[in-house]
Amino acid sequence: MGTSSLRRQAQLKHLRPDLDLRDLRGNVDTRLRKVESGEYEAVMVAKAGLDRLGLSQRDFGGALAGGCACRRSGRGAIAVECRLKDTEAGDLLAPLDDAETRTAIIAERALLAAWRVGARFL
Repeated sequence: MGTSSLRRQAQLKHLRPDLDLRDLRGNVDTRLRKVESGEYEAVMVAKAGLDRLGLSQRDFGGALAGGCACRRSGRGAIAVECRLKDTEAGDLLAPLDDAETRTAIIAERALLAAWRVGARFL
């Protein structure tokens, strides 16, 4: 199975330690052609990429069930930073903080750190 993402490789190794995982580069079309040509038996790509290309209705033979693959840490979250000692700015920004989102991102980052994948481990 091919994927370029260390995060996805770690998830796949956890779910299916029997898989032979190989690095894969190229755009979505190139990746799908590599399966069609027999260079790879399977590839893992994001559904969002298939959706953008209008390919989400095509039968590719399988997909991971929702929730099986962790999304990239912090995907969809918006962050605002200010100086630690700038309490005035901190007070103005405090209403923007969403505790549930912050907790989810901290948990996602802890999981990736435990798996030793992500930008800080490259």
